[in-house]
Amino acid sequence: MKPLKLCLLIIFSILFSYGITLLLSTRIFDIVLELSIVSVGILAGIIIGSAGVFIGSLGSLYTVIGERAEKLDIDPSKAFYFIRQTTSEIKQNTILLVIVFILLFLFKIIPIPDAKPIWFFLSWNYFGLKTILCTFSLSLMIFSFIGVIDTINAMFKLNDHFLILAMGKKTEKP
Repeated sequence: MKPLKLCLLIIFSILFSYGITLLLSTRIFDIVLELSIVSVGILAGIIIGSAGVFIGSLGSLYTVIGERAEKLDIDPSKAFYFIRQTTSEIKQNTILLVIVFILLFLFKIIPIPDAKPIWFFLSWNYFGLKTILCTFSLSLMIFSFIGVIDTINAMFKLNDHFLILAMGKKTEKP
């Protein structure tokens, strides 16, 4: 993902999460935390499983590239670079989901102290501790959905590349 697009997505998700938190109040904090842990856990499991299956099938893609590269006038180094780049993207998204899951799990198990001296600077209505944690939890959930969409997109790109090579058609882009 391009850096500018990523920055805009991060800003949008934080602002959107903050708006939802203010709109629905901090009473939804426990519900948001429970839903975010479950949804991110499910998404992380699905992506880890599908990435494992997909990475396992890359051997056949390497074989097809090696066999058909000369017949199709394709530079194998460009094709291998595309595969490495796409699998690296899948790896980064999978690691992102695992880190998000761990962070949300830590939010759940770490108790929130009610001590006023510790959190006095976060006691304003719009920047309360629960508001910030709820916003952060919703933002992490949105990041995980973006990561899943990006991972699925990368997998489909690799699949399209494999189909073009397997069918024996020339392609301009690897």
